[in-house]
Amino acid sequence: MEEEISEKELKLIIAHCQRYTRSLQYVLHTRTGKYFHDGAGNPVQHVYLCPICLVNKVAILSAEDLRSDDQFTVDHFPPKSVKGKGKIMVCKKCNSEAGIEYDYAVKEWIQEQAFVHGVAGAKMPVTLQTEEGKGRFRESLVSGGSPLNFNFDRFERYPKMKEWFDNVLAGNSAVITLGAQSVQMNPLYRALVKAAYLRAFSIWGYDFIYTDTGIHLRDVFFKNALHPLTNYGVFFHMNKPYPPEGLCYVFQPEQLQSFMINFEITDPDTAFSCAISVLIPGDHLADWQRMKNYQPIIDVQGTFNSQFIRLPEDTLTATEHFPYTNTWHKRSEFKIAGIHDQKA
Repeated sequence: MEEEISEKELKLIIAHCQRYTRSLQYVLHTRTGKYFHDGAGNPVQHVYLCPICLVNKVAILSAEDLRSDDQFTVDHFPPKSVKGKGKIMVCKKCNSEAGIEYDYAVKEWIQEQAFVHGVAGAKMPVTLQTEEGKGRFRESLVSGGSPLNFNFDRFERYPKMKEWFDNVLAGNSAVITLGAQSVQMNPLYRALVKAAYLRAFSIWGYDFIYTDTGIHLRDVFFKNALHPLTNYGVFFHMNKPYPPEGLCYVFQPEQLQSFMINFEITDPDTAFSCAISVLIPGDHLADWQRMKNYQPIIDVQGTFNSQFIRLPEDTLTATEHFPYTNTWHKRSEFKIAGIHDQKA
């Protein structure tokens, strides 16, 4: 490894290798017949593969020999810009590209929602143009505490625009064109799917990564592939109480059975928040395709009111290398408290 790494970075690498190496080696060898070795055929005892690109890796061959294809950095899920608390190590290339291509949309969207809901101080970027057409001005609408109460931010930057408004306030009629562009949903959905994907990886390790569903979800946000649902399996909860944070299982109705990752995002400027649910189906291609059963709900903008339970997340252990697939295939054994202890 050419670049010097800090003691903090080294501890992070060691911690990830200790948690995920067994998962990587067992799953990779079981499903592909391959494994990471030292060149002499001996399995590498400490290796970590970027869960996004599945190309760049870091390996500790000895106390003095650390090798890496790229610098590894901490990625937050959801993004840190919306107060995301989850952390996982990914290669710098994947982290940087995600921020540029789609992660940025999460902060823009929650800020837009804060403005739409009339949260005091929330801002909406707009362009302004007077009827004379003398230039376009970029600034923000600032919410005054209700959807129809707002003002413009920092007029001192545009004296001509302030002069125009003062003229209007004096009783003279005038026309202004105001333009605003909503956040594009494709990058927003991709960013939220990525956040759920990384949370799932942190829970289940490479067992999740190397399944049909793991591959398809990664392709959705990493390669901008099509998702079987028009909303990418993403549901927004604007009103409290929110669904329980973390991993859940949708058990009723039967045709909608799926895992679900829940997390919260927050506008750092106004503290306006909402909860997000992202569907994570079972491990096979048929489970991925069965998600289409949700489309009628999405088409009528129905409320997500399926029944679900919170699941434990401490399932990746030294002896359990396939927690995702085993949990899914043993779901009929779940006991649902409060429903006459029936099996799901």
